[in-house]
Amino acid sequence: MDEAMLNVFVEHYNRGDRAQNGWKPHVFTAVVNNVRAKCNVDITKENVISRCKTIDRHYVNVSKMLSTSGFGWDWTHNKLMVDSEDVWSNYVKANKDAACYRHKVIKFWDSISLVFLKDHATGTGARTAAESAAEMAAENVNNVNIESAATSSTQTGEEQKKKDTDQMTQLHLCLVKNRIILQAPTKLILLKLFLAINPPLPKKYLMLSMQLLDLMMMTCWQLMISS
Repeated sequence: MDEAMLNVFVEHYNRGDRAQNGWKPHVFTAVVNNVRAKCNVDITKENVISRCKTIDRHYVNVSKMLSTSGFGWDWTHNKLMVDSEDVWSNYVKANKDAACYRHKVIKFWDSISLVFLKDHATGTGARTAAESAAEMAAENVNNVNIESAATSSTQTGEEQKKKDTDQMTQLHLCLVKNRIILQAPTKLILLKLFLAINPPLPKKYLMLSMQLLDLMMMTCWQLMISS
């Protein structure tokens, strides 16, 4: 049922049928008709809305974890990847409701990420987690440049060198912390490009592309940190 429902939402998302305050009315009609036809289930608009609320709750919880250092997404097995048990234990101590997600399989995360992202980033003043992370990284870069330019001429070479090293260390820590967050918008762009291809490619190619993207981004981050 979820696949039949999400496929329609993705299709209408690409058509621009998502208004500022939510989906246009005819989208829910299309979802109901598709689920009835594909799954032979008699559902109503209220059933769809209720299911969307449940999926949205999972989206919020999982996205929060993916925005935390040490977490990633396993596109092959449709579940979270965690760097270590210590990372997981520390996170669950602070977020007890997350305990059920350790081995929880969530299918169609690519579609869920596309469909439910906008629910948490509406309005001209809104910021997604990825935008905030990118903004934070940019501010760190600007601070490094501004503070370096304003260094007093009386400052010794050793003092300046130490200050520059400390600033670059802070920038590297910021980049590491937000690595996973910054992956999200890139993956959404890849997903949109994939969905725009006509005729559509098999879904396995999207999964392979996502895994390749993860590897490429990880390599880039490691090069940045070690530079």
